[in-house]
Amino acid sequence: MKKITLRIIYLFTIIMIASCSSTKIKVDGKKVNPLFNHDLRKNIKLYEGTLSKSEYVALIEKLQIELQTEIPLHKSILINYNQKSSHCHGLHFGKESFEESVDLLIKTTNQITSDNDALNFLVYAQETFYKDIYERKPEYQLDSGFFHNYVFTEHKLCQAFFIIKPNGKFYRGYQEYYDHPIKSLLEKDENL
Repeated sequence: MKKITLRIIYLFTIIMIASCSSTKIKVDGKKVNPLFNHDLRKNIKLYEGTLSKSEYVALIEKLQIELQTEIPLHKSILINYNQKSSHCHGLHFGKESFEESVDLLIKTTNQITSDNDALNFLVYAQETFYKDIYERKPEYQLDSGFFHNYVFTEHKLCQAFFIIKPNGKFYRGYQEYYDHPIKSLLEKDENL
């Protein structure tokens, strides 16, 4: 009886190890971790800093060129970024659900920025999963490479955000489903 119990435990352990190691799916020819597990969570990061007045003005001038729009110096800015990476929880439920989550992100970020008198920009990388979805959304702009190379330099998660405030305070975050951190960071009153 003891041998049978040990064999069952051993078999169960092997099945669990095998199933955990095969959590990746293949999308657009790339293996991706779609699960909100330890591998994905360890790549969630938030950076913050403060730009000098001249650095802030130079950044706004560059953003105006990249985003092809005028940006008032008194407004906070939110840039949401989507890219192809090895960890993408949004892919877990398939393309149709992924598009629904993109629509929800548009609605949520528009509401948050409207509530905080901020500007909202949605940008996607040349290399992104389900690029056709972003191409159909007029709210999204294709990255020229500037954001990929200079703003969102870590490429381990599919989504990231950048907030810059008129006082030069900025936040750059790498994570998915982040309406709460964005909302609280935009609402944060920071007098420098």
